[in-house]
Amino acid sequence: MSWDVHRQVTASAADPQAVQSALPSARRCNVGRSDQLSSGKWPILAHYCTGRRVLDIGCIGDYTAIEELADSQFARLAAISDATGVDINTAGVDYLCSMGLDCRVLNAVDIETLDSESFDIVFVGDLIEHLPNPGDFLKKLRQLVKPRTGLVLIATNNALHWLNPVGMMPPRTREQRCSWDSRGQHTMWFCSVTLRNLMRFAGYRQQSMFFVTSWHVFAASDWWHLQRKCRLAIERVLFRVNPELADAIFGVYQPVDEFDDETERRIHEERWHENAIKREEAKAADQDGPSSGICVVDD
Repeated sequence: MSWDVHRQVTASAADPQAVQSALPSARRCNVGRSDQLSSGKWPILAHYCTGRRVLDIGCIGDYTAIEELADSQFARLAAISDATGVDINTAGVDYLCSMGLDCRVLNAVDIETLDSESFDIVFVGDLIEHLPNPGDFLKKLRQLVKPRTGLVLIATNNALHWLNPVGMMPPRTREQRCSWDSRGQHTMWFCSVTLRNLMRFAGYRQQSMFFVTSWHVFAASDWWHLQRKCRLAIERVLFRVNPELADAIFGVYQPVDEFDDETERRIHEERWHENAIKREEAKAADQDGPSSGICVVDD
């Protein structure tokens, strides 16, 4: 299994040097081949969570046999961090608890009922697209993250991936219903732009955005193998043309306190006022003489 990761840094990370050393800033980087890694998001998740106090919301994920949870993403996360998991899957939570892991039964929409604890990292993986009101959910998370130093990590399917429009179509056959069952439970789809806007409205500032694609080839049958190889070729080309066409996006966000929010608003108002004065001066100059050819554009 191989992964390609493209990073788009939109603001200074909490520790830029550590991020750059752990995840190369090249346009494309192959980050490993291993049968133990079930998701291309893992290298990024491991970097941010190692040695820290982590809350994993929706920690069970998908599985075909409950024994698979012994090597699940949350089990590996608990091995490198002080991790707490919550999920609505009672059987899965009980199995993880039997392994000695800190896991609790809780619906994500009721996350505010979790004891107020300060976590370094809150990870929401492949969950936000299933929620009825993600904006309200994200606002509730603010009370669980350490102020100023805590981070919220959001991973979700990318609406711009070429196969996801197929998943938005209603299934016509029983096989299609089984194949697209999880995507049929989505309440919405996100791309990097809409996710950034949603997080901003909920009171977060984006630090980094990663575009991750996972390519799998299963040898179930010759025809199926050919199909997967064709998809692999298409995805490699599209990803190299534009990484934002990857099948998943992984955002890193920091809560913005009221002071920072007010400061940003005041700076915006001051810039608008300065530009308004410049426009008036330019208009007066045009009336008095020939145009200077300078155009002032609002921020």
